[in-house]
Amino acid sequence: MRRSLSCAAVLSVFGALVAPAAAVVAVCTPAALPGIPGVTLYEVTGTDYAGTYVARGADADGQAGVIWQDGEPAILPNDFVPYDMNRSGVMSGNVPVADLISDYQRAALMTADGTITYLSTAYSVAAAGLNENGDSVGWLHPEHPVIHFAAVWPAGSTSFEVLDPYWYIPLDVDDQGYAIGEPQDPAQPQRIWRLDGTVVWNYGPYPPSGSSIDLADIDDGTVAAKRTRPDGRFEVVLIDAATGAVTALPGSASGTPLEIENGVVVGKGPQGATMWRSTGATVLPAPAGLTTREATAVNGDGTEVAGISTTASGDAVATVWRCV
Repeated sequence: MRRSLSCAAVLSVFGALVAPAAAVVAVCTPAALPGIPGVTLYEVTGTDYAGTYVARGADADGQAGVIWQDGEPAILPNDFVPYDMNRSGVMSGNVPVADLISDYQRAALMTADGTITYLSTAYSVAAAGLNENGDSVGWLHPEHPVIHFAAVWPAGSTSFEVLDPYWYIPLDVDDQGYAIGEPQDPAQPQRIWRLDGTVVWNYGPYPPSGSSIDLADIDDGTVAAKRTRPDGRFEVVLIDAATGAVTALPGSASGTPLEIENGVVVGKGPQGATMWRSTGATVLPAPAGLTTREATAVNGDGTEVAGISTTASGDAVATVWRCV
C-alpha cells in the first residue's frame, strides 16, 4: 500500500523528445466478426494473442460480455463484462449483483471456459486492467457514496490493496509493475504508479490554453498517450515509465491511442481505425459496406488487430484485421 506521494515527479508535457524512425507501413486485411442478435457492442477489450477476442456490450437485460472463439460469438456467463484479457485467456472485469436493498457491481476474473473467480464486492467495483502475471487493477467504491479509491489485486489473491486513496480510475497494469490511471476529480493529476502505490509521475492538471498529455495504456514500461499542443493539434506519443522520455510516433498527427502491446499502438486517426509502429502508421481498411471507428486490441507483434466498424445506420460490428 502506498504511503507517500510527495516524491513523485511532475513531468513536462514534452519530456525528453526522441526522433522517430523512417516510415514503413503494414498491409492489413479486414474481416467482420459475427454478432449476436439483440446485443449492442460498445468496445472490443482484449485478445489472448491466439484468435480469441472479448468485448463489452449490452442486451435487453443490461450489460453483457461477448467472446469470440474460432470466430464464433457467445455471451459470457454471469453477465460478466470484460475490461481486459491476457495471453492465458484470463479476463478481468465485473458482474452485476442483484440485492434487495441496492444492486451493486463485483470485481471478478474469468477464464475463457467461463470459470469465474470473484474478487472484492462493494457498491461499484471492477478489475479494469490485467497483466500476464495475473495482477489486476481497478476501482472500488464502497457503500458510502463519497469514498472512492484505486485498487490492486495481486496475482493469486481475491483481496484488494489500495493503489491510491484518491478517486482514481486505473486504466491498465503491465508486467514491470507499473499502472496508470486517471482522476475523477479534475483538480488531481493523471498518474503512473508502482503497484505498491508509489507515484512515479504526475501529469497535469493542465491550464486550458496549455499543452497536455492524456495517458491511454501501458505495456512493458511504455505508456501510449495523446499529446495535445496549445494550438489544438495532437499526436500519439510513447512515454518511458522509468525515465519519462517522450517519443512521437510517425504518422500519428490527429491520432488517439487506445491500446499498446510490445510497442505496437492501435487507436483511431482521421481515417478511422489505425495502427502505429515506430516505423510508421497503417490505416486499417473497413470490411465491405462498413466504416471503421477504432482499433482497441492488438496481439504482440501487430499481425492481428481488433476493433469496431459501423454500418450505415451506426450499428457496431466487431472487426479483426490480419496484417503482414
